Parts: sequence; C-alpha cells; structure tokens
Amino acid sequence: MSSFVAVDIGNSDVKFGLFEGRNLLQVERLETGLLTEIDAVGDLSQVAPRVAELLAGQRHAVIGAVVSWAAARVASLLAGNGTRVTSMTSLSGFGLKIDYEHGEPGVDRVAACAEAYARKGGPLVLVGAGTALHTNVVTGEGVYLGGAIMPGFRLMFEALTQGTDQIRAVSPSVPSRVIGRSTPECVQIGVYHSWLGGALRLVQRTCEEVGGNPALWLTGGQAEWLKSEFPEAEFDPDLTLKGLARALCGADRQDNRKSQSRSA
Repeated sequence: MSSFVAVDIGNSDVKFGLFEGRNLLQVERLETGLLTEIDAVGDLSQVAPRVAELLAGQRHAVIGAVVSWAAARVASLLAGNGTRVTSMTSLSGFGLKIDYEHGEPGVDRVAACAEAYARKGGPLVLVGAGTALHTNVVTGEGVYLGGAIMPGFRLMFEALTQGTDQIRAVSPSVPSRVIGRSTPECVQIGVYHSWLGGALRLVQRTCEEVGGNPALWLTGGQAEWLKSEFPEAEFDPDLTLKGLARALCGADRQDNRKSQSRSA
C-alpha cells in the first residue's frame, strides 16, 4: 500500500498520522473543537496549515472516532479532497475477539490493544491516558475483556474549577512537592496525585485480577507522566494510530486477494 492517513478522533484532539505501509512518518494534532472553525472559514489551511499539508494528495484514510459529530466532519473534509475514507468501529477488522457484556468499547481502546497484542501477544494490560484514563485487558488468546475508565487530568481540573466558586483555572503540571503554598499550587498537587493515585491503584488491581505476569503498555498524550511509575511498561503514545493503520493494511491485503481470486 502507498502512503495513507490514519485519523484518531478523540474528545480533546484529532490526531492525523501519515503512514507508508505501517511506518508512521508524521503526526499532527488539531483540537477537536476547531473543526467547527473549519466549517466556518471553509479552508483547512487557514485553521491548521500543517494538517492541510499532511493530507494533501492522500488517496486513502482510515478513521477511528469516539466523537460522532467530529467523525462526520473529518470524513466530509477528506472526501472533499478526493480521499477514500474507511471508518472503523471496535467490532471491525482488528483481530481481537470482543467479550463485552453490554454495548461495545471505544474504537480507540480496541485499536491500541490490537496493536499491542499484534506486537507481543498477551495477556496484557494497557493504560490509555488522555481526556479519560482507561485500563484495558486482553487475554493470551486475544480476547478483549474490558477494563475501567476514570476522568483524565484535564477533566479533574475542569470539574474542580466549575464546581467551586473561588477556584480558578490552573494549567495542568507535575508538582515538585505536596505542600502547596498557594491555592493554584494546592489544586495542581491535589489533582495530580488524585489522578496518579487512581492510575496506580487501577493498574495494581487489574494486574492482580488478571493474574500471572501480564505485559503492561502505556499510551496516550499524558502517558509520559506515568513512565517513571511503571519502568517495566512498553510506552508508545501512538498505539491507536498504529492499530488503525495495521487494520487498514490488513483489509487492503484481503481486498487484493479477493480481486486476484475473481480475476483468476
């Protein structure tokens, strides 16, 4: 397969990955909310010139989205550029069996788990740290079981500032001490350690419930802050993009085999 684009549409950001086969060459980000500005101005290059440059001339794209309205806007944008779009769900083409009792998990979670499982097998526990922090379990037989979801770092800050009268917005950061000497510093310390403590507890209990010695993976925009706590973990911030790319390459090979079979 020639070059193509994988698009991971999340609640906070849209990530565009340029691939040559399964090799990730370039990643660009766009705040999800800015998609409405593109509609208003009618020109992607005015809002996100680097994204526009990445997408230029690409004939195929694969999309995984947890925000339906944003998925529709991105698909329309790509189609307008003459790009053929393949939209993935958590139940399509990732090679894992989904054993979820109700509904289906987010496509971002399944794509990331499928990529991790394809590389090193299972059992595995994957932690995704973004708008939400989620844990995920895949068995040694490639069965996705589920996991847990808790608010991410930014959502914790937003809940605290929106639910109180005198606490103002604070930029998320990793504090250097635990005794804050101002209200903003107290907020930073409290939120960070709540988030980190929740992550540590979830990973500990999940690994205990899985049993044995499952491989641990970290991914997502805020996973960097977890690396020092889990030095044994595999770290890749772009697992979802790579899982989408792997699925598209697999689907393309299947289409080629079917075409060759029909022409034989």
